[in-house]
Amino acid sequence: MMRDDKKRLRLISISMTVCYALVIIFIAVALSSVTITQTDTIVRDNIGALSAELNSQMTMNVNNYLTRCESTATLVFASEENYTYDATDPANDPYEALNTEARISDNLFNLCIMENFVDFGIVYSNNHVVGKISHGTKDKMGDLIYNDLSAMISRPNTQDGWYSGFNDDYKRIYYVKRLNENAVLAVSVYSAELENIVESPDSMRSMAVRLVDKEMNIIYSSIGENNTILPREIKERIRGNVIDPNEAEYIVSANQCGDDWMLVTSIPTQYLLETKNEAQRRIISIAAFAALIALVLDIVISLIFTNPINNIVISLGRKADYDQLTGILNKRSFEDRTIRAIASSKKSVHAMMLIDIDDFKGINDSFGHTAGDDVLSMMGSLIRKSFPESDILGRIGGDEFCVFTKMGGYDNAWSEISSKCALMCESFNGMFADKAQTRRLSCSIGAALFPFDADTFEELYKNADKALYISKRSGKNRFSLFGEKRDAEKFRALTEEMEGIKDGASRDNASAETQPADTSADTPADTDTAQTAEENTSAAETAADKEAEDEE
Repeated sequence: MMRDDKKRLRLISISMTVCYALVIIFIAVALSSVTITQTDTIVRDNIGALSAELNSQMTMNVNNYLTRCESTATLVFASEENYTYDATDPANDPYEALNTEARISDNLFNLCIMENFVDFGIVYSNNHVVGKISHGTKDKMGDLIYNDLSAMISRPNTQDGWYSGFNDDYKRIYYVKRLNENAVLAVSVYSAELENIVESPDSMRSMAVRLVDKEMNIIYSSIGENNTILPREIKERIRGNVIDPNEAEYIVSANQCGDDWMLVTSIPTQYLLETKNEAQRRIISIAAFAALIALVLDIVISLIFTNPINNIVISLGRKADYDQLTGILNKRSFEDRTIRAIASSKKSVHAMMLIDIDDFKGINDSFGHTAGDDVLSMMGSLIRKSFPESDILGRIGGDEFCVFTKMGGYDNAWSEISSKCALMCESFNGMFADKAQTRRLSCSIGAALFPFDADTFEELYKNADKALYISKRSGKNRFSLFGEKRDAEKFRALTEEMEGIKDGASRDNASAETQPADTSADTPADTDTAQTAEENTSAAETAADKEAEDEE
């Protein structure tokens, strides 16, 4: 019973822990789902805002760079000779023209020495060049260099302009400013120079930065896309065509740069997914850790609260299962456990021993119930010491005890149980041998073997009780074994007499009888002598005594 209570309590504790764990998991999943959904929106909005902010900063940097190039070019007007000299004038003195052009060339060199200009020179309408004009520019434009450069002037008011993509070559960016009607200043840089100006931070390495013209041709790309056109989706986003942000392949930002150019930044949605997934992993990790902490706290709290309850249940269960005076099982628990043991012990030999304290009523009457309780307690202690923990020990009546003990095997079962019974009688007598008593203490034992004598609890108990009756009837302070094949007629007569007195009915043919084994020096057992008539006539009186003792 106590084991069942402990099992039920354990199941309740486990069920509570599992239910609590499921609730914690549900809450963690629900909160994580809501947090992840909110995180998606927050991550997208934050990255979009960061992209727009970076684009604005980069656009400002590009505009500053273009303005610095224009300012350097404007310094040419610091010397009147630079912008008034006309190499196409036929009235120019050749010698003076050489000296003038040398001075102009020196001025131009001094102006561009601090910049990485590819071209910084003056081209006249007769294609004559003063200053630094690269072979690349000369080769591309040839004899039309002046006309091609003049065509790049896009701002009539200031007579200057920026241009890129000459002959579909976007590796150079040109700035052209008219000096006089027959001369233009040509300044050019490689588009790759913009790399340091529009560099994205380490946290946004996946961002692509592009400078495009009004036709969406890429002038500069941070991912090496020169001489190509923007991806279609990016162009559609720039032109104002609405695309569902959840289906967009890029997060795009764009700002006007210069007169007709535009700086475009784009972040692949895949980067957004990676960022979101990283955030989700962190959220899930935090939720899992919090759930684990909550589960551990639940287990700890459960143990704190259930351990005292468990101890109470164990204590109550023990009180319900055990006789408090003797420390062994009570009648109900002994019967339950023995029935289970019999059901699982079909292939092994056991013995049931019924032990009764002789003349126990006289002890209570002579010395009081306290002395009687002491004797019962000592009997319980003796039984516990005499048998292993694997045996089943119980107090089944006022002064009656029962033991279900395992035998070593079939061959020596009779001799083994005889030894145990004899030792039990001897030990009980020995406990009180040194105490002065006016009444001698002894015990009688009856034993039956499983499965020889019976294979159910009821039959086994009944046969052991018959053997105990024989011990009592034969003079007490001895043991008897039911089924031992000695003097069958005597055993049959005694058992029939016992059953007639107790039950009022006669039993058919007892299977065998146990001749009492005499453990008392005062009442030796004669196993070869038939029962006398005197014993037959006094059987009823002895049975009545036995019933009186059983009632106590």
